[in-house]
Amino acid sequence: MSWIIIAGLVILGAILLEVKDLRHRIAFFAAIAGLLFVFGSLGVVYFANDVDLGSFSGIVDAGRLYVVWMGNFFENVAGISGYAVQQDWVVNSTMGG
Repeated sequence: MSWIIIAGLVILGAILLEVKDLRHRIAFFAAIAGLLFVFGSLGVVYFANDVDLGSFSGIVDAGRLYVVWMGNFFENVAGISGYAVQQDWVVNSTMGG
């Protein structure tokens, strides 16, 4: 299984080298990054929850777990982003000066 992933990445890398236009190269890189994120997060959910993919009910359970995991992930990202935006990022010139 890992050889298939490695071969796919090598082929995608070769395609990326052939893409000349910067916009296409950025879009291609974003698509690859998105796919790596999806496959990586699927792997995290699969290995963390010992999902049975041999039955239809196991696949449905895995899908539910993945949707819940993604929801929690984006909720955490939104919370961290909101916290960062609310911080006072102005340099205080009265300290240490």
